[in-house]
Amino acid sequence: MRSELGKLSLDSTFLERDNLNHLIVNAEAERMKRAEILRSEGDRESEINIALAKRQIEILKAEGEAKAEKQRAEAAAYTLEVLTNTLKKNGKSRTVNKRVAEAVTLRLAEKYIAAFANLAKTNNTIILSNNNATTDLITQATTIFGRINSQLKEDVKNTLGSVENTEDLLVAPKSQDK
Repeated sequence: MRSELGKLSLDSTFLERDNLNHLIVNAEAERMKRAEILRSEGDRESEINIALAKRQIEILKAEGEAKAEKQRAEAAAYTLEVLTNTLKKNGKSRTVNKRVAEAVTLRLAEKYIAAFANLAKTNNTIILSNNNATTDLITQATTIFGRINSQLKEDVKNTLGSVENTEDLLVAPKSQDK
């Protein structure tokens, strides 16, 4: 406004008042337009930075989960390697093999119970009581155990071809009917 007023003489100042108002309004509009553009560019940059940060978080989470899964797999492989070496070393020692088989059976039972317990933890799980469910569950567990036991027998036979009686290496579930 001062620059425009400085260009005019006093008489023409009063005459040019409308023109001055128009120039001032245009300058203010231009300033507001530039401010809005800068604000929108700032918002855009902010959203881009937030999206990049979220993406980086997801990548790091996935990498962490992958690393943890790999370590769990390595630990399981090490455990199986130790068991296999023990079975190979003590192939004819039935007491040791029975204990190893009991430990494997116990570990499988623990995992089965833990998996069943996790079913009840989620919010979308509904557990319904059924009178026949108990017998079905026991039958199913026995069937699963039988399949695992047969597979274990096969694996032991394949691993320890020199053992005469692989039946002694495995532990059958004890009946509670006694």
